[in-house]
Amino acid sequence: LILSLVLLASCSPKEVPIDMLVEMQGLKYTFNSDTPFTGISFENDENGQLQTKEHYKDGKLQIEENYENGQLDQRRNYKDGKQEGLYELYYPNGQLAGRVNLKDGKLDGLREDYAVVVTEEVTEEVTEEVTEEVTEVVNVEVQLRASKVATLGTLLLLLG
Repeated sequence: LILSLVLLASCSPKEVPIDMLVEMQGLKYTFNSDTPFTGISFENDENGQLQTKEHYKDGKLQIEENYENGQLDQRRNYKDGKQEGLYELYYPNGQLAGRVNLKDGKLDGLREDYAVVVTEEVTEEVTEEVTEEVTEVVNVEVQLRASKVATLGTLLLLLG
């Protein structure tokens, strides 16, 4: 039983607060370690909610950021300090808003955009709530564009 618990614990990814990592030559390490970090680092907001989760394998980074409501906001990968691979952006309700593939921080291939689809009877209150959520995502997109990160294109709101 003890051996099983030790094996189970050793298979779980290591989790550390973001401020416990240091960067050397483009890779992340935990303090006093000469082995690139593999595991998860995290940062909580002032209310204790998970704000950012960074996944590392051999010191290389994948970032996940959440909205204030806890839903995933975006997921992106890095290689040699530049965005690389799949980049996904989500609506505040958890639905996928779009995704692109990046190489050396630039668009590489097709871009996929998704619209928010409301399938229930729409009241004025629901319409306002969804519009506010889409506005937040559009604002995120504008911020990304301003920082010269590949954008996910125009977001559409389909009401059904």
